[in-house]
Amino acid sequence: MSRISFLHDILSTVLDRRNGESLVEDDRPLQELCEALLSSRGEVSGNRLSQAILQRFSEGDEQEKLEFFLWMLHSLDIDADAASEAVSSYGQDQSPETWQALVNATAPKRLELLRRINRIHEATGQLVGMRHELSSLAREHRQLQRVDADFESLFKTWFNRGFLVLREIDWRTPANILEKIIRHEAVHAINDWQDLRRRLEPPDRKCFAFFHPAMQDEPLIFVEVALTEGLPNSIQEVLHPDREPIETDAASVAVFYSISNCQPGLRGVSFGNFLIKHVATELANSYPKLTEFRTLSPLPSFAAWFSSTENEEYSAAFESALALQETLLSIEANQDWESDFQAEEDIDEDLATDAFVENASDSSMTESDDDSDPDEQDEDHDETTSFEDVTDLHTLRQTALAKL
Repeated sequence: MSRISFLHDILSTVLDRRNGESLVEDDRPLQELCEALLSSRGEVSGNRLSQAILQRFSEGDEQEKLEFFLWMLHSLDIDADAASEAVSSYGQDQSPETWQALVNATAPKRLELLRRINRIHEATGQLVGMRHELSSLAREHRQLQRVDADFESLFKTWFNRGFLVLREIDWRTPANILEKIIRHEAVHAINDWQDLRRRLEPPDRKCFAFFHPAMQDEPLIFVEVALTEGLPNSIQEVLHPDREPIETDAASVAVFYSISNCQPGLRGVSFGNFLIKHVATELANSYPKLTEFRTLSPLPSFAAWFSSTENEEYSAAFESALALQETLLSIEANQDWESDFQAEEDIDEDLATDAFVENASDSSMTESDDDSDPDEQDEDHDETTSFEDVTDLHTLRQTALAKL
């Protein structure tokens, strides 16, 4: 539907380049490999070290990974004394030099380590997986949340909206991607390939996903939409296996009935609001007769029951459902939402360009002089609740059924 921008073409080319060097056998401990990478000056040697680090981490057991994250926490943390001195110096003399010294002193070394690892092919996806494992360990070892926050701040820059590519998922989409759609569907389980076909093949059923050039075969988040002649009374009408498809020209309502996050390692990086607006724009342009954009509650009386509970485990999922509804209501209420959305998209494309230039200028494997806080390019702006909290809704629905 929408074409990939020139920027996305550049990124796809750059990020798709394979590193021709084979993995070097290196028996040094993981921590020593990281220290060597931080002090490395050559690109080839740095890439080999990055490959060795990712390989060694993937082969480690849970205890080894915990020790690695604890080492990142303590050995690659901010030097509090140096940071305090930098703050004092900047307070007395607000010059460009003292500002840069302040920025450098308040950026932990682990940020630079992650940036350097990310220079090799396919590192981004592996770092997302690394963060997923870190998040699991941080539940028991709360001090690791500081390291987790550094991963999140980097990912908010790397997965800026301007980098995201919208793709329609249909029955002709490669099987390896369709398998991931089945696996990650979090709201209404896809039972088998025939069930998936019923959701993708008819012309009045749509599915869209965000992809990133560094993870081209990995959907980040996807939404399923039903085009209908009126608002359905229940989700059963939408998913009924014997329903009769309608012609898209007859559809007046777009029902967003499921949204699922595919990358738990990107928790905290908000895609959902932007995805909904992007898809609504695409549908409005393709099907001018659409007049309403709606969502369906997955369970009758669910909202009333849930609002009376104190179950913290599922509160984020409930808030995400509300955020989806609020996004669609705001689209209907704002007559200029398409132009507003385009303005937001243009701004985020500019931010993505800035981030790309920054990363490209750092590719010489010299010590980085730019450790500025990546949160400066945070795309969230706290507009609505994140959709990334929609996890394990199957269990949630079963619990709700038992209570009703």
